[in-house]
Order: sequence, then C-alpha cells, then structure tokens
Amino acid sequence: MGYRQKSKDCLYWSSMLSSALSIALLVLLHDDLVPAESVAGEKTRLADGDRVVYYGNTLLERDRHYGMLETMFRTRFPGRKLSFRNLAWPGDTVYTQLRPLNFGSMEHHLRERQPTLILVSFGMSEAYQGKAGLENYIRAYRKQLNMLRSLKAQIVVLSPIRQESLGPPLPDPKPYNENVALYHQATRHLAEEFGVPYIDLYSTLITSEPSRVPLTENGIHLNRYGYWRLSEVLAEQMGWTEKWEVVLDHQRQLTITVKGTRLQNLQWSADGLSFTAHDTVLPHPAPEGSPPHADEQAAHRRLVVHGLADGKYQLLADNQIIAEGSAKQWSQGMVLSSDPTYQQVRKLREIAIEKDLLFFHRWRAHNGEYIYGRRSKPGGGNSGNPTFPSEFAEFERLLSEADRRLDDLATPRAIQYRLRRISP
Repeated sequence: MGYRQKSKDCLYWSSMLSSALSIALLVLLHDDLVPAESVAGEKTRLADGDRVVYYGNTLLERDRHYGMLETMFRTRFPGRKLSFRNLAWPGDTVYTQLRPLNFGSMEHHLRERQPTLILVSFGMSEAYQGKAGLENYIRAYRKQLNMLRSLKAQIVVLSPIRQESLGPPLPDPKPYNENVALYHQATRHLAEEFGVPYIDLYSTLITSEPSRVPLTENGIHLNRYGYWRLSEVLAEQMGWTEKWEVVLDHQRQLTITVKGTRLQNLQWSADGLSFTAHDTVLPHPAPEGSPPHADEQAAHRRLVVHGLADGKYQLLADNQIIAEGSAKQWSQGMVLSSDPTYQQVRKLREIAIEKDLLFFHRWRAHNGEYIYGRRSKPGGGNSGNPTFPSEFAEFERLLSEADRRLDDLATPRAIQYRLRRISP
C-alpha cells in the first residue's frame, strides 16, 4: 500500500514539474514581446479623477449584479471622486470576443473610457482546452496585455478560479481544476513578465475541499457572498488592509492604537468615555446571505477598551445604541457591525448596482441594431434618428449623477461615540 502511494505521488509531482517547465518555456520563448516597464513593487492607489474599468470574461461581468468590487474600492479609498465601468462580457476569451455588427472593437471602447486602472480576467473558458491549449493562450493573452498597456493605464490581472465542489448532481470539478491550475500559473508568469500586480484567486478563493459555505451558484458562477469574498481577497493581495481599529485603556486613560480614523475630543469619565471619530477608511459589510458572524470575522470596525470597571456597557454612535457588552467583552474587542457607517456603505452598494444597470443599458443596448447596426445606416429605416443624441446625453447625465452620489456616500462623516456603563 505504501509503495503504491509513493509511486502515485512521484508520478503526480513529475507531471506537475513537467507542466511547470512547459509553462515557463512557453512564456519565455516568444519574439512578440514588447519590453515591459516594470511597476512591480509599487503600491497601486486610487486618487481623485481615477476611472476604473473591468475587462474580460464572465467572472468580472457578473459583479454588476452585486456591486462588490466598486464598494470595496470606494471603502478603501473614501472621499475620492471616482468612476467605475464594467466592460467585461460573458463568454469572452483571449481569442474570441463576439459582438453585434458594427459594435466596434474592445480597444476602441476602452480608449473611449480613458481608464486609469483596468481589472483584467481571462482563463476560465480557455482552461477547458487543457495543456494542449496553453501556447495559444499565452500568445493571445500577451497580445491583449500589450494592447492594454498601450492605454497607459495601471493593469491588475486576476487569476482564473477553481470550480467549486458542490456534490451531485453537479460534476466532479477535479479534472477541470487540474487544467485551470496550469492556466493560473501561465497567467501568473505573464503578469510577472509585464510587471503588473497578479491576484491569486485560484489558491485563495475556492479551495479543493467541499464547500461548507457555497461561494458559487452552480460551481462556476460566484454568488453574492462569493463576490464579497473575491473583493476582500483582492484588497488583501493589493495591500489595502487598513481597517478601523481603536484600542483604549480606560483605567490609565491612554490611547494605545488608532487606525483608519482620527480621534478628537477624547474624554474620560468614571463610568465610560467619549470621542469624535474622523475616519480615513470605511467598513466593507458582508452582504445578505453571508454566513453568520461574517462581519465579526472580517472585523472592519473594532473598538477595544481595557481597564473598565466591572459591569455592562453600551456604545452609542450619534446617540443611537450600536453595541452592548461586559467589561470583559470590551477588553477583548467588539466589532461595531451596527455602526452607521455600515448602513452608509450598504446604501453605496445599492446605488452602485443601480448605476451598473444604467451603464449596461447604455453600452449594451438591446436595440443596438438601430443605434450602430444596419438599420442605423442610410436607407436602414432609422438613419438620422433625431432622438438618439439627446437620449445618449441623458444616459451620460444620469451616470454622472450616480457617480456623484457614490462619491458622496463614500465620504466619511464625523461620528460622536459614547461608551457608558448601564449596570454594575
């Protein structure tokens, strides 16, 4: 039994080593490479006026239903004037991007948006071709990245993800996941080649073990919670890890830790304390349908107060009770998931979804045949339609208005906190 197992292990690792060497050779032995201006090691940040575009396959496209990525970006970089447009398309691959007649190339649409940051996702459909398709995949993806780099925007490449094991009647994902592992490694090498950040979702989002809490609807397409987890992984791997945390010592009247905010008017009393917080980050609440305690585990907003006298204490934010616990619980730390900032960000996410739907109807209009297709041409029956220019202008006005609302919702507001003892 031990000999057979060792033989299987040797064959497995021999196969993996052969695949890894093949990928490395395929990446290196090509003469169509444009020299990269390496940005590796530089921390990507968002500033006023930045325009973020999603480009690629279904993985990015479906986030328009959930708004998780934009919400994450805006909570990590609050107070900025930003815009987000989802140009990803279901079923797109690095080789083929089918569009309606006269729709225009993706390079044209990307240039029109003038992005400053592009999130890119390919590889999930391509992985079905297995090892035999790697060379064509690398060549085609390299061409895509060269085109994107010509736009002078920052680029962040997402890895393909595993299929999730959800049990019968869905198929066993193991054969596909063995293939997608090769495409993950090939994509990683390409990102390194171009000197751009690579987000490893393959190893960190969906594991090889059966899921206790499903991240997908059907093993392939992420659900709402899955997109929240994806956005959290993206933030972590990009180094956007700052969270709101305040640690105080009541007995010694000391401020120990302040992260993600600035405190003013900190006052101590025998039965509690009070302060005003001016935040530099916002929380990223777990969505409806998440596992219990998801917000507590994420701990986006945590208050710790050591040295309180025995008793039970309430925390008020702008005179509203948001948390309650014993002196021991406050010393261990309380996650403020009922904080008004959580409601603020949930509203932000709701508006982001509405804005994405508005942009979807502007960019992928159902009556495209009348806008840019055959019926829009001379003799086509809709040529020179006088209403279209004003309708397009109205779409752009509504999108700009939605961007301003989102900018406002992503702006932190000063909050007054008061911790008071309510019982011995």
